[in-house]
Amino acid sequence: MYDLGIVGGMGSKATVEIFDRIIAMTEATNDSEHMKIIILNNSNIPDRTDNILYGDKSPINEINKTINDIRKIGARNIIIACNTAHYYVDDLDFSGMNFISIVDTALKCLFNNYKNKKIIILGTRGIIKTNIFLNNIYSKNLDLNYLDYKKQKLLQEIIYQIKSGINPLTLLDKFIDLLEDKDSIYLLACTELSLFKNCLANYILVDSMDCLVKEVIIKAGYKLRDVFK
Repeated sequence: MYDLGIVGGMGSKATVEIFDRIIAMTEATNDSEHMKIIILNNSNIPDRTDNILYGDKSPINEINKTINDIRKIGARNIIIACNTAHYYVDDLDFSGMNFISIVDTALKCLFNNYKNKKIIILGTRGIIKTNIFLNNIYSKNLDLNYLDYKKQKLLQEIIYQIKSGINPLTLLDKFIDLLEDKDSIYLLACTELSLFKNCLANYILVDSMDCLVKEVIIKAGYKLRDVFK
């Protein structure tokens, strides 16, 4: 039985990043002390935002196929390496496994640290359209906001450029131009945007991926490295 299954491919670079962070943030001194992980990088999963905005092919069947393949191998916990895909959670079958939500864990992190601050959600247009963060039970008493329409459109372009293989560092200046002020808290609510986390020392960024990884490590029965506690 594996400790964790990761539904990947949304996108592939983000899937690599979440696996890398699990390794980096787990307290371990050798190979055998790390988590046993299944990663299924299903790049055939249809685009979530295109389905939400334009009615293109639904990703539900492909995500469920991936979940089922993980179930067949055997995993105690399961995560989806994509924020927008959490819109479909009610249509997904996680039976036999403990599903850990990136949306839930990010909102809990925000509540514990920034419940009296203005928080701006940075994610896909699918995130905005479905309001999956604002409609979540853990959003209560949080001041959650979005970028204006023009900035959101530019953010979407940046996300898809990263998905296409462009180095995020070459897009950093464009990303910084979207940020409104240094007093707001910015939630990185797209796993592609998580690649910017360590690039902006002058802004307070809460990374949904980091929130998820910490929760996964603890729930799987492992320990966080001291520097990440």
